[in-house]
Amino acid sequence: MRGQRGFFLFFFLSILLSSHLFLRKYFASIDLSHRIALRMPKLKSHSGAKKRVRKTGSGKIAMKRNSRNHLLQQKSKRQKALSRTLLPSSSQEVKNLKLLLPYL
Repeated sequence: MRGQRGFFLFFFLSILLSSHLFLRKYFASIDLSHRIALRMPKLKSHSGAKKRVRKTGSGKIAMKRNSRNHLLQQKSKRQKALSRTLLPSSSQEVKNLKLLLPYL
């Protein structure tokens, strides 16, 4: 009988502690405003750079080549074929893009 009483007491306390009302009442007395002030703000990504750059499978940053929008009939097949490939970014461009796209 004594073991059962301990089990029921433990069961009742676990239900009480897990109840939403108890937790809400308990945590209402704790001031968490100082923790919110310490949180770092999120960084915004540059929306124009997001549309023009992507990360390759190996982790390099690549962008689309130019000369693919109009006046294509007067360009050679070789020029059009080369412009279909992705252009790897130079080291200086990568530094600038890291500032524009912090989560890339």
